[in-house]
Amino acid sequence: MVAWSEAAWLSQRRRAVVIGAATAAYLLKRRSNERSRRLFRTPSASIADYVAWGLGMKVEGRDGNIHRIRMNWPVRVASLSDSNFKRRYKVSKARFAEIANNIRSLVEAENHHQARRSSGSSVSAEIKLSAFLRYLAGGHYLDIVDMHGISESTFYQLLTDVPRAINEVYSDEIAFPMEDPQKLEELSQGFYQRSGQTMAGIVGALDGVVLLISKPSLLDVPNPSDHWNRKGHYAVVYQVLVDSKMKIQWFCCKSTGNTNDSVAFDTSSLKRLLDSSPLPYPFFIIGDEAYKSSGHVATPYPGCDLDQEKDAFNFYHSRTRMTVEQAFGLFKNTWRMFSRPSQLALDHFQEVTRAAFRLHNIVIDDKAIEGN
Repeated sequence: MVAWSEAAWLSQRRRAVVIGAATAAYLLKRRSNERSRRLFRTPSASIADYVAWGLGMKVEGRDGNIHRIRMNWPVRVASLSDSNFKRRYKVSKARFAEIANNIRSLVEAENHHQARRSSGSSVSAEIKLSAFLRYLAGGHYLDIVDMHGISESTFYQLLTDVPRAINEVYSDEIAFPMEDPQKLEELSQGFYQRSGQTMAGIVGALDGVVLLISKPSLLDVPNPSDHWNRKGHYAVVYQVLVDSKMKIQWFCCKSTGNTNDSVAFDTSSLKRLLDSSPLPYPFFIIGDEAYKSSGHVATPYPGCDLDQEKDAFNFYHSRTRMTVEQAFGLFKNTWRMFSRPSQLALDHFQEVTRAAFRLHNIVIDDKAIEGN
């Protein structure tokens, strides 16, 4: 019988505990392995990696901690003029600082000591917001991590933390005032001016926007082919309502890429709300011929050979409804990540899109403050 010293026994016990814990961690990780690879685009670790890590051994193929040269945010801001800052981040310096301060408690690491030990310093809210806005603006993630002095894993994590924080802090940024006659009148006046003072009572312009995605995983949706759009891409369809200033008042994404606008709107929360509690007279919203004309949605007259009154109505209806098309153009031109198929997992893409919609409104408010 082999006699074990106390030190040897503790060492063997530690190894057994580590191997058992590593095995459990590996099995849990494998359950969401495919989804993680789609979101993060990184290879998964093997069970041997987990055991080696637990025993304090170096994992083969894994570099040690790198102390990166983090972007110095005050120097970065000082190096850019107001116009150049806005070209890169789409908002003014003052608005950027406001957003960063508002989301700081939700995105900054609580364990600053661990962050400094890992990579030299913690990542501030300003750095995370900067990286996220550059990604929305169309930047490549490799250029973004090099520019900000952060790791790829930190970048992937901030793609979750920052949009979630923006959606939480700015949840009231998008709201349709159905039960506020005074605000409805203000919306109506805006569209009245847009129509050349010919159409009164319009409080919103409705349309669907197609946003491109990569082929969804079976973990995301039961039937990925439902997202194949008639334009030859995988996509999701968002129903969006905007005001006369092109600000988003309401949006809904419950439909796959092959869904008609009318069907998508019929299954939306706004349609159910309008059916149960119609807009007060004389207010209504406008949409194109893809929608069904009803008591709360006005669409153009169908056909070509129309009488003078119907033809005039269609002209001013189109002129006013163009606001929503312009809003989509402004949105995609500002946040150019939406000009190409997204590589994010579907649920994560929707979180990022919701944040981008709120930032779209903030950008418009920023332009209004500057009188632009």
